[in-house]
Amino acid sequence: MGERQDDLRATGEDLIADAEELKRIEERKLQLGADDPEADRLALEGEQLLGEMGKKARAQRQLADEPDES
Repeated sequence: MGERQDDLRATGEDLIADAEELKRIEERKLQLGADDPEADRLALEGEQLLGEMGKKARAQRQLADEPDES
């Protein structure tokens, strides 16, 4: 497996881990009342995580678009 493929796999695994973390955040928010201050903190945490996921997804797309170095 080449370096590019390794990078694609690592980025994909990171995105899966992030998605699982986002799921945990959202499940926790569902347990809280709308006026609970922790819900706001969790919403911000989820928003930041989504931003990071977007950056990783763009990087992954750029890696996938690179020509093969065969």
